[in-house]
Amino acid sequence: MPVWQALRQELHTQGFELVTVGLDTLGADGCRNFIEAAQPQHPSLIDQHHVMADLFGVVNIPSSIWIDEQGNIVRPAEAAPAPPKDASEDSGPNIDLPAAAPHDGDHGGSCPHRK
Repeated sequence: MPVWQALRQELHTQGFELVTVGLDTLGADGCRNFIEAAQPQHPSLIDQHHVMADLFGVVNIPSSIWIDEQGNIVRPAEAAPAPPKDASEDSGPNIDLPAAAPHDGDHGGSCPHRK
């Protein structure tokens, strides 16, 4: 979120506003920790009943919607790319994956759809 906040800070004086909406059926209980951790300087809303998602056609999160000064949608809901990572940030979990998938018959009978 720091990249989005930096963008908002840079463009806010030109009329740009960034609004984030948490879509969580748990409402504030599901979003509060994330919002507080991000410490946004922009409006952060919670849509527990996914009204915004239904009205604007959001099917994946994160998504972005561009609305102009007159309130017209100029770019409909589309998957929002993750902001670029700072090279100093952790790149996420390091997961060791197996070199190959098990062969048929190596599943110990735990997969009923396989013979």
